[in-house]
Amino acid sequence: MSEFSILSPPAHEPVSQSEAAGYLKLEQEDDADLIAGLIRSGREACELYTGQALLYRDVKLTAVHQGQRFFLRGLPVVTLLAASWTMGEAETALEVAQLATCEQLGRTYVDLPGVPIGARVSVSYRLGLGADWNSVPETLRLGILRLIAHQYENRSKPALATLPGAVTALWQPYRQVHL
Repeated sequence: MSEFSILSPPAHEPVSQSEAAGYLKLEQEDDADLIAGLIRSGREACELYTGQALLYRDVKLTAVHQGQRFFLRGLPVVTLLAASWTMGEAETALEVAQLATCEQLGRTYVDLPGVPIGARVSVSYRLGLGADWNSVPETLRLGILRLIAHQYENRSKPALATLPGAVTALWQPYRQVHL
């Protein structure tokens, strides 16, 4: 069984409160809490759809080691921060500078030579396209704005199970599909 946790969430959102309010043609004070929630929801929907973290966040994955390769969750992996393994009570730190990330079929993994199969491995790493909204492609940001507008206009209706076609058309080129 693996455990995945966010150590530090994104410091910013890919769309600002004023940008979303302007797109919706609202005064910035109108529905500020609702707009903030829609921005977070839009980012999360975009990340789920594309399979990519838009903005940097530090995460930790802990799982039982099952072979030479230890596959990480999330894309894109920017850098490894820390790694260790535990067998019984003894924890052994791994030298991050000695580890390399590799990709195979759109998934990132770390080779862990010398770590015994069955050991509990913990790897902390940074995910994301960049540190701020300037790192996020404009088509992804526009899709988030369109989704915000759709959700804002339909906030009193029952939730829809699918994303609007105009949004998925903007996000489709960035979608990472795994087999």
